[in-house]
Amino acid sequence: MAINTVDVSFLKDIAVNTGRILKGLFGKDINIRHKGVIDLVTEADMKAEEYIIERLQREDASTPIISEEFNNEFDRNAAQITPPFNDCWIIDPLDGTTNFAHGFPWFAVSIGRYEGGMPSMGAVYLPVQDELFWAVKGKGAFLNDEKIRVSEATELKDSIFATGFPYTVQSGPRDITIVLEDMLRYIQGMRRAGAAAIDLAYVACGRLDGFWEIGLKPWDTAAGMVIVQEAEGAVSTFNGGRYTPFIPEILATNTNIHNKSISILKKYSQVMRNPIPTVDIIIRVDGPKNIVLIKRKNEPHGIALPGGFVDYGESLEEAAIREAYEETGLKIRLKGQLKTYSHPGRDKRFHTISTVFVADASGSPAGMDDAAEANIVNIEKPLPSPLCFDHEEILRDYMEKIDAFI
Repeated sequence: MAINTVDVSFLKDIAVNTGRILKGLFGKDINIRHKGVIDLVTEADMKAEEYIIERLQREDASTPIISEEFNNEFDRNAAQITPPFNDCWIIDPLDGTTNFAHGFPWFAVSIGRYEGGMPSMGAVYLPVQDELFWAVKGKGAFLNDEKIRVSEATELKDSIFATGFPYTVQSGPRDITIVLEDMLRYIQGMRRAGAAAIDLAYVACGRLDGFWEIGLKPWDTAAGMVIVQEAEGAVSTFNGGRYTPFIPEILATNTNIHNKSISILKKYSQVMRNPIPTVDIIIRVDGPKNIVLIKRKNEPHGIALPGGFVDYGESLEEAAIREAYEETGLKIRLKGQLKTYSHPGRDKRFHTISTVFVADASGSPAGMDDAAEANIVNIEKPLPSPLCFDHEEILRDYMEKIDAFI
């Protein structure tokens, strides 16, 4: 199938037939395994995905597929906000796997299509309820054969929202609950049923007024976002920026309450429009080539220079002295600035702008705060790996300019 010639009936047929596979396995004794602490994959996921991929590869063989369980062309670690292909299918054969595994009848098939680098159509099918939500760019959104539209609510106090929790919630529940607590102060009610594709479909048909979540993957929202937009709803990041399924935070509403929702959620956005100021410190002990490296406790794990975020009202120099002491216990003497680094890929979590300082210190470092360990290494010898962020590049630049800091 060439670009812009995909028949929506083809999309709907795959979604419904995949749903029949899931419904036939629902409530049966099937194989279940863990792919994370609380992240499950079932025999149903695999059978459904095998069916979708077989259909797509047989009838649209030239188009790449981004899928959840296998045949996955999406690099989870890449700092990308758009699909790696102009044309692609993005599929979740079973959104709501945990619900399915527990016999809770709240799950769906989600299939989205990208053409020319933009979402062009999507389908979300709930097999137990026999509800097919679908949309084509520029043609509207539908529930089965009836056209749908978002709700008319104009005030948050009259609005019901849905949200979800990422599979990493156990390692940092406060990051999730603080947002929830804030939103609950303003909205009428909140629902959490565990399937983002359905939450988006429910916003599209007016059963929900809004939905927010963090930590989602492309297959969770690729179909649902098209359906919401074609139902005249709004989809963005928490701070109102352009949303794509490759951005791990989403806000979807009926449009009327969108800006009011942004006013609450924007402070929790991890998609900053401007880079976040940070500092990194090359701490030298007993000579310019003996430097301190730390082993990070938090994501991204690995070896790094000491450093961190600049606090509100703090100068860069003050931040460097504070971060050095908090992570190594060393009191440093600043020798100067090496360079500033700000390319968007240097930190996969945020767009940061880091000012790198060179400093001297005496004594033995101790791993503290975010540092599990702190050790002195000679940079003329092979460095520990992996080095986080762009710290290998920083150390190469330092070696080239080392004489300027003696």
